[in-house]
Amino acid sequence: MAKYDLSFLCETDQPETWQVGFQKPSVMPVASFPIQHGSSFKLLDYDYTQDTQIVLQVPRGLVFLKYNAGDGTWNIGSPGVLYSFGRMGVSILVEASDSTNNNDENPLNLIN
Repeated sequence: MAKYDLSFLCETDQPETWQVGFQKPSVMPVASFPIQHGSSFKLLDYDYTQDTQIVLQVPRGLVFLKYNAGDGTWNIGSPGVLYSFGRMGVSILVEASDSTNNNDENPLNLIN
């Protein structure tokens, strides 16, 4: 069972609205929310048991995160390494879940 926490950090200078959702295994919007420089949000403790694609929509375009259940890898690199999508104004960190987060019903957590 692979559970991960995904952290999305805003690096833009101007406040903006972001949307995040799952496209795979099914299309499921998660949230749309305002965000500003230095703030972040997390998808906590989601159980990745199959190939999964998460889409983050920012004003400059789309950021795709893909989990391959066959080999347990992410398209942005190894867990624990902060990956920056420079021109998109987004940095993303994938980490193994802390079991105390355990909230599969509502994985979105805004952190300011």
